[in-house]
Formats: sequence, structure tokens, C-alpha cells
Amino acid sequence: MTESSASRVGLAAALAATFFFGVNTIAAKLAADAGAPGAFVVLCRTFALFVLLALVLPVLRWSVAIAPPSRPAMAAMMATSAGMGICYMSSVTYIPVTVAAVIFYTYPALIVLGGPLVTGRPLERRELVVSFVAFAGIVLVVGPTFGSLDPRGLAFALSASAFTAAQFFAAGRIAHESVVAKLFWVQVGVLPVAAIVAYASLDLSPATVLAAAPGAMTMTIGCYVAGSIGMLIALSRLRPAAAALVFCLEPVISAAASAAWLGERMTAVQYAGGALVIAAVAATALAPLRQPKFA
Repeated sequence: MTESSASRVGLAAALAATFFFGVNTIAAKLAADAGAPGAFVVLCRTFALFVLLALVLPVLRWSVAIAPPSRPAMAAMMATSAGMGICYMSSVTYIPVTVAAVIFYTYPALIVLGGPLVTGRPLERRELVVSFVAFAGIVLVVGPTFGSLDPRGLAFALSASAFTAAQFFAAGRIAHESVVAKLFWVQVGVLPVAAIVAYASLDLSPATVLAAAPGAMTMTIGCYVAGSIGMLIALSRLRPAAAALVFCLEPVISAAASAAWLGERMTAVQYAGGALVIAAVAATALAPLRQPKFA
């Protein structure tokens, strides 16, 4: 595969993953409204993907082996994926979801700023400007209300952002490894953490919760599977900074899906914010996107 075609595949995968993750937010909200805690939703979708892989891998004879030199980065990706999930889930316990989302989406800027230290690639002013334009657009789309905020929630949201930035860098270091293998081991890392948090937060029996929202749970599982596959394909072919900027579209898609599906109205300010994010993503798509060789 040529460099340009690999970049196009990576961009398409990132856009697809962003769509599925954005729609997944709505499915998770519907499940939560039916009584399914966020941690339980994460546990179900992680377990479903793990079981699916466990059934498919032997049939298709796909290997989940990771080369010894790549194992430290794979372990880092497992740990950061679990850390991101638990911190983001914990943040919304203490602060509004909109505030948590805005803090969480500082991770593209962290990736751009941290890129020179991790990849050895010089800091590009264009990427820095684009990342802050995208962040400004997200603030307008999500529209948080900052009042008296619990510092625990702020700490969890900032930690989730940092874990996500580290996850992207770890994925970049093992871009050459099989997407299926990375997908499998990430679930192995997330599953025990999700199980512990879900057990602590679940008041009803799992069967009761699943019966209350079968459609929403099925949809969130499907979106998670599709989004996870797309994300790992994208991170195998795009620079971390470029991939992160494309993923800034996720809250815009969530807002649009809420308007279309749940009847929530978008304001002119939200439309303006969405336009800023789309412009930032378009600027990213027109720039060189290829995954660099790490120092």
C-alpha cells in the first residue's frame, strides 16, 4: 500500500470510527435512561467484543501474538485504555457531562504539544492552531456551564484526557502490529477494570438491566465494536495528532444525532461550533497524515 493510499484508508477509518462513537453516545444515553449505569454499559460492550474475538479468531486462524519489542507499548495501550475509561466514567459522577466532555477533548492539544517529545517530530504551528480551533468549536457545540465544580471530577476528566493522549502515542509505536491483535489485548486490559467499576455501581441484577434496554444495549455494543475497529485502523495509518483532530468530530456528531433522533434542538452557536470543528478536520485532511517513524 502506498503512503497516500494508506493515509486515505486511515482518514476514512477515523471518520467512520468518529461516526460510530458519536452515535454510540446517544445509544449509551438511552441505555442510561432505562437504568443501565455507564460502567455496566462499558462492561457489556467490552465483554461482547472480547467474546466475539474469542469465537472468530480460531475459525479464521488469526493470531493475537505481539512481537516482543512491541509488548511494552501494547501493555501501555492496555493500561491507558483502561485508565481513560475509568477516569471518564468517574468524572461524570462529580461534574456535568458537558464540562467533562470539554475537558476531555483537550487531548488533541496534548498530543500536538507532546508530539515532539514522543515522536521526535518538530512541533508544527499549523497543527497547534488547528487543534485549538477544533477545541473552541467543541466548547461551542457542547456549551458547558461552569459553576461550582467538584475538583475530583476535574481531576478525573483531566486524567482521562492525558490517558487518551498516551493511548494514541502507544498505538503509534505499534502501528505495524495486527489490528485484530491490538483489539483483542485492549479488551483484555479494559475488561477487569470495567468489571470492578460496574460491580461497585450496579444496584440491580445484570439480567434486569439488560431486559430494560435491549435495543439501546445492542446498539451501543455494535457501535463500540465498529468504532474500535475503525480507530485502531486509523491509528495504524495516521499520525497521532492528525487522528486526534479527526476525532474532534465526535461531539459534533453526537449533537447532530441528538437533534435528529431525540428531538433536541441545536442553537446557532452550536452550528457555528460544528462548522469550526469541520473546518479544522478539513484542514487536517488536506495536510500530510502518514504515521511517522518513532525515534
